Amino acid sequence: DWVCSFDSDLGLAGRVPNQRHLRQVFLHREPYSVVVSANSPLARLQRPIQVNEFVNAFLVAREKGTRTRTKIESWFKEHLSGKKLPVPLITISSLEAAKRLVASGFGATALPHLAVADEIANGILVPIQVEQFELNADYYLTYHTDKKLSVAVLHFLSLLKEMPDSTFHDPELDTMLKQAQL
Repeated sequence: DWVCSFDSDLGLAGRVPNQRHLRQVFLHREPYSVVVSANSPLARLQRPIQVNEFVNAFLVAREKGTRTRTKIESWFKEHLSGKKLPVPLITISSLEAAKRLVASGFGATALPHLAVADEIANGILVPIQVEQFELNADYYLTYHTDKKLSVAVLHFLSLLKEMPDSTFHDPELDTMLKQAQL
């Protein structure tokens, strides 16, 4: 919305429906990780858990309407023969709240890996494997094609292109960067 209304030069978001004058460039794909507390019985298993075990793990999920919730609902629908997201289910309003609840020993959650990487590194959360669980969050850089991008934004985009393993590429932005001699 901010990019559409010219309140922001750039946006970072998931894919949005085609909107006139908005351009989205793929930036990053982030895998989801299923995590539990270090004290969870699931953390001690030496094998991937099955879908039915995941269903019964007291799933902590984001609120309805979020991209994370939509992805989890779709995954369960696909892997539970068309059934809806199962109960027991705890709905939470933020990533931080979901992480804290699971870290305290209640249930399991699936979040973008970047959101739980520090907690995993510090032993607060433990990643577990779930059979057939392969979800990703795609992030796109969004800009308005009718807005002249500031020099600061162009420098930022130039830095993005120089990052190791960068997949950031857009012919229109490349042209802008060349014209700005960046």
